Amino acid sequence: MTELFTEQQLEAHSLALLRWAYGKTGSRSAAEDLAQEVWMRLYQSTQNGTAIQQPERYLWKIARYVWCRHLRSTVYCAAFEPLEDHPLAAEEPDPAHQHAEEAEKAYFVQKMRKKLMELNRYQREIMIRYYIEGQPQKTIAQDLGISVSTVKWHLFDTRQRLKEELMENNEFVYKPRKLHLAISGSTPDFGDVNAVNASLSKQNICIASYRKPKTIEELSRMLGIPQEYVESDLQWMVEKEMMEKCENGYRPTFLITNSAEKQEKYAVYLKMKETLSDTIVQELLAAQDKIRAISFQGSTQPMNKLLWLLIYQLADSMVDGGMSEVLQHPVHSDGGCYHLLGFAGGDEEKKTLDTCDWSRNGAMYNSEGYMWYGMEHFGGAEPVKLFSFPIGEWKRLQATLLTILNGHTALSDLDAQQKEDLAALIAKGFVKLNGEQIVPCFCTFTKKEYEKLKTHVFWPIARKLAKALQQLHTEMETLCRRQLPAYLQNELPFMTHLAKYDLGWLTTFFAYQDGHLYIPENEQEGAMLTLAYIKPE
Repeated sequence: MTELFTEQQLEAHSLALLRWAYGKTGSRSAAEDLAQEVWMRLYQSTQNGTAIQQPERYLWKIARYVWCRHLRSTVYCAAFEPLEDHPLAAEEPDPAHQHAEEAEKAYFVQKMRKKLMELNRYQREIMIRYYIEGQPQKTIAQDLGISVSTVKWHLFDTRQRLKEELMENNEFVYKPRKLHLAISGSTPDFGDVNAVNASLSKQNICIASYRKPKTIEELSRMLGIPQEYVESDLQWMVEKEMMEKCENGYRPTFLITNSAEKQEKYAVYLKMKETLSDTIVQELLAAQDKIRAISFQGSTQPMNKLLWLLIYQLADSMVDGGMSEVLQHPVHSDGGCYHLLGFAGGDEEKKTLDTCDWSRNGAMYNSEGYMWYGMEHFGGAEPVKLFSFPIGEWKRLQATLLTILNGHTALSDLDAQQKEDLAALIAKGFVKLNGEQIVPCFCTFTKKEYEKLKTHVFWPIARKLAKALQQLHTEMETLCRRQLPAYLQNELPFMTHLAKYDLGWLTTFFAYQDGHLYIPENEQEGAMLTLAYIKPE
């Protein structure tokens, strides 16, 4: 490494790297292995001819990458583990990140000064006076003997040229962003999705090549990752049908959205709040007598509790109409039938709606007859465990709960083991005891009762909202067409459907803000407000 660092620098960097690795692993031996891996990767890069302009910056890039690979190989991710709880997401502050940031700031300032010196007299004077000395445009124009409009033009033109030159020459450090993958449909294994959610390199390869395909060389320069590692990640993702090779490089095969694009969709809902979301709530409240007359279990609850479930159920019934054929999930080589979805973080945007404290959860259905729309901490809620982990204790609890829901509601109906399960179900908030009777803490329907809810309540409301729903479809389709890259335009029906599917949760969000919804005492109670069960015939 003597061609990159002096002996004194090598010693200083080795100590700093070892301290960083020990802070990550908490083990002296593991830290030494991790630090040794970083030096080995750096040595390999020098041997394959990689040009290293800023050795210290490059060293810490490799350190971050090696740590990501270490996490990917050792950390288990549950199928519904929230990204915020992942160890990789919790590594703040990261000394490697801080070292790289500090080195990059100094490097960027040096490059910017060089670029400023290459400007002509007017451009250089205007940029220094305006941005460094803080002089008004009018003063600059008078001193230089030019018009204010000429000053404005030079400021705009110079900013654009500097930005383009720096970007074209890749003279910046790519700031990693997080990409969270999710599944719409069914898959036999979440392992591939979890592997991407645990790997910053795979995530950023997808983000960097989404709008415009990138070659291996371009991704390597942009992300600061050696080419062989980029190639390895790309090969894996191509095999998993997450990336595809095209004429100009590689690109993702799935939709990726970000916070700014979501805010654009929220703006449509906010504009239509009065004619759509407010009307849904008003019509459901006006239909209270019809709803209670159906006499399903839970129909006697206060309307501010029932609205949690009813808003989602009504919104879904309106959005799903006529879309089943259009939204067939593609079949994948792993045997699954699903759409892959990516949600990219790290972009700054002006928030039309601040929903950061509100849990946005997609609908979940179970072959046994359960449906749940979630509330608060989607990944850890008890209904998810009931649906997704029917093994061991949960398999037994699911069977006992089904026994209760299908008519065995007295304590005397249960055997000794089922009574033990009952105690666990009560503790988890699924049921409660009313004397000797077992009562579910969520709504249950017979098929006939649920059909009555749709025909007597939902469909009349949907007919009243037909015009507003058509307007929602038109606006969302136009917006989604603009947001989608050209090569993914065939996904327009699916993306439009997803945008319209926000109707349920955003209407619930508005209703909560307006005081129409019950405020649950805890997350456990909240999880049951949108859980429902339809009994078989």
